[in-house]
Amino acid sequence: MSDVPLNSTVLDPSDPASDPTFPLPASRALPKTVVRLGLAVTEFFRRFGLNHVLFVTLTLVEASRDLAASNRRLSALLTALRKRVPALDYLWVAGLTARGDIHYHLLVSLPDDVRVGADFSVPHAHPGRDLAAQRAAVNPVTRGFWDLLDRISAPLGFGRTDVFPLRSEPAAIAAYLLKNYRGFQARRQQSDSRHRMWGLSGGAPRPPRPNQFALNHPGSAGHRKRLAAAAARLGLSKLEQAAYVFGSRWHYLLASVAYGEFSPERLERLRRDVRRIGPALPRLAAFRDAGSAPIPGQQSTSSLSADPVGPGRSRPAAHRGGRSRPRAHEAPRAWPIERRGLCHEHGSEN
Repeated sequence: MSDVPLNSTVLDPSDPASDPTFPLPASRALPKTVVRLGLAVTEFFRRFGLNHVLFVTLTLVEASRDLAASNRRLSALLTALRKRVPALDYLWVAGLTARGDIHYHLLVSLPDDVRVGADFSVPHAHPGRDLAAQRAAVNPVTRGFWDLLDRISAPLGFGRTDVFPLRSEPAAIAAYLLKNYRGFQARRQQSDSRHRMWGLSGGAPRPPRPNQFALNHPGSAGHRKRLAAAAARLGLSKLEQAAYVFGSRWHYLLASVAYGEFSPERLERLRRDVRRIGPALPRLAAFRDAGSAPIPGQQSTSSLSADPVGPGRSRPAAHRGGRSRPRAHEAPRAWPIERRGLCHEHGSEN
């Protein structure tokens, strides 16, 4: 009998996924994440103002490529800072040096003015080399925060810290942070999977969630064409009809059909659902076009409230309870295929 414990993981050397340094392509969510990060940086400056934001760079004492371990150090540092400065808010982005080591860039907001009295000519005369000259060039508020940062970061394994108020416009800072994020994504490894590469404090403004906007670019257009082809395979003449037939799971089901993730038996079950609800689709489309007013020459709204599944027949198990698919008398709040460009639904999110 093998001596390997049951709860252990045996890595297969022949499997590339077992190598933490195995290179990975950039995340499929990269286009949306770039937009979200850019919006987060812009809103950060809009809320706190350029005079109250510091640009912080953190490096580790020991060169590391372990994103998970480095993020834990950063989390401990930010938690300790928030305890000392409760009004502090931040936005951080992970980056890679030319040698491939992890470092962090942060935007930190303070309640006091950090630009008044600062000598902005010093960083150009000493570009990141003479920290003593940079410390002398900042005002007492920035210098006090810098000293606090050094005291907290040193025991956590951080080395050099660079703190300075911003002289550039917010758009330039956003472009720099996005450049670091894209650079990290271009050199992503297996060990980076499922670990965050940027983050926000609880008081920082929230960008839209990924499901709250759509990007109108060639990749999205190609994806919509595949969804329309999948809808046609199931017997739907228009992609918009999928929301009526399948409810809130319409995109998941059509994407699974488009990319071949369903068995023939599952496909046939979906076609049966389409055939069962199909006769009600013209009335649903007409009702949507007419809004809440009765449709001349057709049944009234009360008569349209009958279940399109038909009397005496139960709904499929997937639609029982919870959020069922829209009834015949209910017009959808939004038609997914008609969302174009960058449509924001501002709200709170993590």
